[in-house]
Parts: sequence; structure tokens; C-alpha cells
Amino acid sequence: MGGQINIGFSASTFQNLPYDNTKGNLGENFTTLGVNTSCDKVKGLTIYTGLGITAPDKTNPEHIDEKTSYSFIGDIKTSHKYYDGENCSISVDSRSRFNINGESQTLALRLAPASVNVPLGNNVSYYATPYVLEKVDFSKGVSRQSLKDNFRAGIFTGVKGTVDIGGVPVTGFLEVQDYNLVQNVSAALGNQPMDWSTVGFNAGVSFSLSSIKW
Repeated sequence: MGGQINIGFSASTFQNLPYDNTKGNLGENFTTLGVNTSCDKVKGLTIYTGLGITAPDKTNPEHIDEKTSYSFIGDIKTSHKYYDGENCSISVDSRSRFNINGESQTLALRLAPASVNVPLGNNVSYYATPYVLEKVDFSKGVSRQSLKDNFRAGIFTGVKGTVDIGGVPVTGFLEVQDYNLVQNVSAALGNQPMDWSTVGFNAGVSFSLSSIKW
């Protein structure tokens, strides 16, 4: 028996708050364009492959010595829905981003074991995705201590909806994210200043392009 591969387009932007908001900086931005693919033979699995560009926050001490203002990033994301109930669905998501500039050798790996999606109405839903993140900088060497220092736990949560435009379903999302949630919660509980540069607002759209049958 034959099958079908569905191909779609996706565009997203991720805007962090500035590390130092007194210097008029917008904070780090990452924007990516790419292609979503899914196959009816593997129900619930979607793979995204794209190319992004990031603009670092130069007020952040971690980026102040970078040679370039922008970096090109390879971006691969997978999502597999393993529970699809009447009131919610749950999926496991992963994302890998690698810097393809000559001066940098970084790789970021993210795993979200339980992304929960709850319908709010017709074609609108709320979702919450807790995750863990590891960033590896090969140019500085990889050690147990460096992996520990770069390990993060975060969450993004938001709403997404689908509208029909000229017969094409277009899905959009708007979310808020904190990729260093544990540290910021600990700081807030201890009356310490939070690192607002790890907090961001994200938005994106996606739509189907074509289907290939065999």
C-alpha cells in the first residue's frame, strides 16, 4: 500500500528581553524559516528542518566578545504525539540547533518529554511545554563541569489557532518562554534579582504547501 508525505512552510521568531535594559538593546533574537514534513505511515510525527539567524544581546557578558553580530543556525525539530484524548493531547518534542559560522562551534539540544495541548474552542488551543536544555561549546572544550554549567530547565506556554485563508489552513502561535526557569524561581523566592534576558516572547506561522503520494 502507498502513503502520503505532507510538506508545509513554517516561520518563527523568538525575542528575548535585554540583559541590560538601560542601554536601549532589544535583547537576543532568533528567527528561523523552514519546512515541516509528516507522513501518514508514522501517525503523529512531524519533522521541521530550517535555517535561522540569531542576533546576540551585546549587553550580556556572555556575548560581548563575539566577533560577529549575527550567526547562522541550523535548526532541526521533531514532535511526536503519543496521547490524543478528547480534552488534551501530549507529545514529546526535541530540538537541535547548531551554529554554522566558522568562528563558533556550539550545539544546543532541547528535550520536552510532555508537551500538553488543551483545546479552548474551535481551532484554538492552549499549550504548555516544560523542557530541559543543554548547550555545548566545542571551541571551549567539553567537560562534565561545562555540561553542568550549561544545563537549563525551562518552559514555554501560549496559545495557537488555525484560520482558513483562501482555502489554505494557516496556523499561528504566540507564547512566552523562560529557558532558565529554575534559577529565576529560586531568585524570586530568595528576593534576588531575576535574569530577565532568559525570558522571551515568541510568535510564528505555518501552512501546508503540498502532498506527495506514492
